[in-house]
Amino acid sequence: MYTKAELAALKTEFWNAFARYASVQPSLRGRKKLWILHHTKVKGVALKFIVERRHVAVVIELSHNAHHERAEMLERIVPYMDTLQRDIDLPLETRTETTTEVGKCVTQIGIYKEGAFDYHVPQQWGDYFSFMAKYMYLLERNFLEIKPYISFEV
Repeated sequence: MYTKAELAALKTEFWNAFARYASVQPSLRGRKKLWILHHTKVKGVALKFIVERRHVAVVIELSHNAHHERAEMLERIVPYMDTLQRDIDLPLETRTETTTEVGKCVTQIGIYKEGAFDYHVPQQWGDYFSFMAKYMYLLERNFLEIKPYISFEV
């Protein structure tokens, strides 16, 4: 069992190790910024990594405050699900009305992997890293392709 301070240090070490891993991946080499994440330039839409002890996900998160705005953005995205899914060998899942760790209600569209490895075991981080880098690269690329069609004001 880890103390709160040990978990914070483990988390920092994890993200630093992931940054080193991602920076040497052929598909990411030479990029000014590795990922767009919150900088999608679409209001209320972000790409996110979700890392928990026995769960990892790469998602597009719709975080509009009002439920009807999240629903409207999801309606804009649904016609492009085939484009988002392209080259991704795991199914995209849509999770509506999900609560984040800070208590905010969001909708997430993403690739999830449950229980395959343990975040608290640094020897298994390579499994997390390869999943995260591969699927964020593909999801981000596909998102940028549909972005012009979904980015008008809600």
